[in-house]
Amino acid sequence: MRSYPKSYEGMSGGGIWAVCFGRDEAGRPTVVDRRLVGVAYYQTGGVKPEDRHIIAHGPWALYERLFPAICALCQS
Repeated sequence: MRSYPKSYEGMSGGGIWAVCFGRDEAGRPTVVDRRLVGVAYYQTGGVKPEDRHIIAHGPWALYERLFPAICALCQS
């Protein structure tokens, strides 16, 4: 049985990360790569917890629009 949060309230503005794991020489889990893949901004409604979703700005909005705009501000 899956456990879902009762609400995603308070997630707005939070980062959504993809984290890739590997194993080191001793077989212990280790982080191989991590990438910001979204920023949460809205929770959908739903009667059942599993019907609730987080809507987010995705990688295109972040890497193609937002980060270049921030870099342009830093250059001026």
